[in-house]
Amino acid sequence: MDILVKIVNRDALTDLSNEVKFFAVSCLTTLMDIFPSLVNSLVNTGLLKGMTQLMQNTMGFIDLAEACIKAYEKIALENPSAVLKSGAIGCVLQQMDFFEVGTQQRIFRIIQRVARHSTCESDFDTYLLPVLPFIVMSLSVD
Repeated sequence: MDILVKIVNRDALTDLSNEVKFFAVSCLTTLMDIFPSLVNSLVNTGLLKGMTQLMQNTMGFIDLAEACIKAYEKIALENPSAVLKSGAIGCVLQQMDFFEVGTQQRIFRIIQRVARHSTCESDFDTYLLPVLPFIVMSLSVD
């Protein structure tokens, strides 16, 4: 498990490393499906930070971004405040237009769960208020 998190957190060196990171995130997501109690251990090892950096640095690799979104969804079920504080919401919303409708719905479910479990007003002000314009813009119908 630790080696998979290290792969996710490692700097991208080649195009192959994005594929390896995709498989690492997919494996971690499968492990979270099988062992939900594993989520907090993965959060403590820095998985969220690595996935957020991946989302920011690999705009062209949509499969990797979707794998990260699936992992965020699993983590949000067990530890929504960690997803909120990782900065993942803003990063995912910036790339929202590149995803299919099903993935966009998954993103809004993550946001809903995280917002519902926001622990205090300062969390809302710090983490959700800055991304509120992205959310409103995504929900507006032309």
